[in-house]
Amino acid sequence: MATKKKATTKKTKKQNICVTGGLGFIGAHVVVKLINEGHKVAILDTKTDYGIIDKDELDAVMKERFFGIAGRMTDSVSLNIYTIDVANPELSTLFEKEKFDSVIHLASFPRQKVVNADPTAGSKVMSEGLLNMLELSRKNKVKRFSYISSSMVYGDFTDNVEEWEDCNPQGQYAIMKYAGELLVQDYTRQYGLDHTIIRPSAVYGPLDVCDRVISKFFINALKGEKIVVNGKMEKLDFTFVNDVATGIVQATTSPKAKNETYNLTKSQGVTLYDAANMVKQIVGKGNIEVKQKDKNFPSRGALSIEKAQKDFGYNPVTTLNEGLMIYNNWLHNSEYWQEQLYGPKSKN
Repeated sequence: MATKKKATTKKTKKQNICVTGGLGFIGAHVVVKLINEGHKVAILDTKTDYGIIDKDELDAVMKERFFGIAGRMTDSVSLNIYTIDVANPELSTLFEKEKFDSVIHLASFPRQKVVNADPTAGSKVMSEGLLNMLELSRKNKVKRFSYISSSMVYGDFTDNVEEWEDCNPQGQYAIMKYAGELLVQDYTRQYGLDHTIIRPSAVYGPLDVCDRVISKFFINALKGEKIVVNGKMEKLDFTFVNDVATGIVQATTSPKAKNETYNLTKSQGVTLYDAANMVKQIVGKGNIEVKQKDKNFPSRGALSIEKAQKDFGYNPVTTLNEGLMIYNNWLHNSEYWQEQLYGPKSKN
């Protein structure tokens, strides 16, 4: 009688990973995932407000992101945080010392509105900063460079767009992101620096600042103000932050993801009007006002994630309704937002 072999699970090799923008919205969640898996982590982050984010709000959310990371630390995991710009040449000393296995490059101006407000500063971070990180990675023999791009590189698209399809970026943010992809690919061609390119879409969730679609919907609804929808039938592939963070870590550590490009989204297009209605129902108040489509943004739909599912088992588990409920709960437990919405608590 044949004996059954015990099932074995392949463990991910622990790495020394540098996360640029590691105290940012997505970055903080990525760092938590890496720590949970036992990787050694170094964070590079300038804690910038991009010139448009309220300082008190940023301070509050940065504090929460930091304590969320620190609270998951164990004696067996190493974490270092450096407040330094990714374009700073002094980073060479750090790279020479640490000998990073991988770099996850999240440092960027986060969206089109921010780049439009200061294109020169945006270019310094998104172009010069990226080039500096690539040079440091090349010189110090980093094994994998994960570049976080954006679904905006596709331009206008309908549902189920795949990674091989043509890109037609519109606007400075999208153009800089796509130029970054080409630069990363050229470093692989010229120098053999292995890469992974990741394209998220409409990320939302706890620890975000109030400057994205979902966060604006919630804050306006909670204030009893109009929930403004720019284009009733415009769609976004809303993706919960924990899901995309998990996918970024999976892609960075997966052998199959070497020199590949991936969409990391929920893969479900939802109209802005439907999303606004969901927020209104969760909050219990707010009136929706529909305006014309914002011409600064392309028309989009759902992205195909079949490639990521096949190559490293990417599995976004959070439905939009579940994610909105989690975000709503976070807002109600945030001291900053409770004070902004309802005033300071009485000490009595």
